[in-house]
Order: sequence, then structure tokens, then C-alpha cells
Amino acid sequence: MKTSLLIAAGCSWVAGRAIDTDPAATTFDLDHVEEPAFIEQYSFAGIVQRRLGLDQLHFIARSGSNNEEQFSNVISFIDNNHDNYSKIFVLWGITSIFRWQMYSSVTNQVEPCILGNRLKSKNLTDEVNYYFYHHWDKATELKKLGTHVVALNGYLKNLGIDHLFVNAFHGYNAQELGISNIPDFYKCSEDNNDLLSLLCTKNKIATTVSKTPWLNLLRPVEKQYISKSVKQLQNAGWLDRATAHPTVQAHDLIANELYDYIKEKNNERI
Repeated sequence: MKTSLLIAAGCSWVAGRAIDTDPAATTFDLDHVEEPAFIEQYSFAGIVQRRLGLDQLHFIARSGSNNEEQFSNVISFIDNNHDNYSKIFVLWGITSIFRWQMYSSVTNQVEPCILGNRLKSKNLTDEVNYYFYHHWDKATELKKLGTHVVALNGYLKNLGIDHLFVNAFHGYNAQELGISNIPDFYKCSEDNNDLLSLLCTKNKIATTVSKTPWLNLLRPVEKQYISKSVKQLQNAGWLDRATAHPTVQAHDLIANELYDYIKEKNNERI
């Protein structure tokens, strides 16, 4: 008998990075590996999976990943496993466009890139920085993301796979992405439609943005880019102090919001 499955794609916000650590701790072991059972129980992906009545949860989400990687991994997994399940639901937590991938002449392979991240070697770091300052363009990246959103939405609809897309900590709406409003994209037509902004709204915290993109890289040097709203969420226990990732109570709030959104959209289709 076939089982049903929720596929959770995205970056560390979906993967539940640091969810099983002390949210009040000010230091974090970068080698820490989260307990899978804890993530399944308390992550918003796991909570949504159970509330939708799905049997299993599969994480494609990976800390530090980019949207191109996530898009490809979802399609690859479904292409290879679609017939193994009675029902599939895809939850994609879209990450920042300041994460991308490119072919490197230094390593002779495709490399994941994050603005300001420390890489394997100085030569690779120099190559990535050159690419960003000479070839990376925000409008182009937004258009590319919009194309991926439309393509994956159409692919999943064609297979009859229910899904929900949601921005993680940077919000991109339909107008910015150059696409039509997609009901299966959380508040696609609205501004501040990401999970970070959701936590701010629910706690009556004004959403503020730092001048340099904050990418939640777990590095001390990035603390200078943390906005006032992120600090307030940390102080209130919604983001942990060491890594600024969602805590257990934040995952629970996000899960309830996303589940309600899914049910509302399903009712509108009936």
C-alpha cells in the first residue's frame, strides 16, 4: 500500500537549523547536527505534514542552499519517486536571491555561492566576488526566480501535486518577480510576505531591513548586518540568540499560519 508524503524544500529555515538547541544560548557549535526526530516533531514542515494527514516527511531542504538547487532537487526527486506515493505535497521555502550557483573555472564544477560567504580557497572566493560585482544583477535574478516559480507551479499542477511556496526571510512578490499572482504562493501579491515578516507582524514588531543583505549565515561577522527587528525577535524568543533561526515556538506559529492558508485556498477552490 502506497503512503503519502510531504516534501520540504528550502534552506536552513525549512531544514530546522538549530531548532533543538537552547534558544537563549549566545554561542553555537557550527558542527552541530540536529536530531532528525526532533526536527520531524517540531519543525513547521513536520507540523504541517501531520496536520495535512500525510504519512511521511522528506527533507530536500539544506542549510545554505540556493533557489536553483532547490528547484532542481524538487523536480529530480519527484521525477524519480512520483509513482511510489499515493499523494505528494510540496512545501518550498524560497530563500534569498543573494544565494546563487555558478560554474567555477577554479574547481571545474558548479559551486553554490552566497554573498560574503567564506569559500574553499582564496581563488574561489575571488572568482565568486568577481562574478557578483561584474555579472550578478538583482533584476535578472528576480526574473529568473519568477520563471522558476511559474515553471515549478505548472509542473506540480500538471502532475496533480498540491503545493505551497513561501518566502523564508527575504520577501519577493508577484510584481517584483514579473509573474501573475499564484494562489499556491503564500501572499504572492503582498509586500513583506516572508516568514521573518510574519513573525514580526504576529508580535507587533516593525519590519526593518539592513542595508547589506542579511543571509543568516551563522557567522559572527554577519551580526553587524542584523536588523533591529531580528534583534527584537531574538530578545522575545522567536529567533535563537546564537544563529537567529526560528525557535520551536516560531516553527509552531509558522506551521499554524501556513496550514490555515492552505485550507483557506483549498476551500476557495471548492
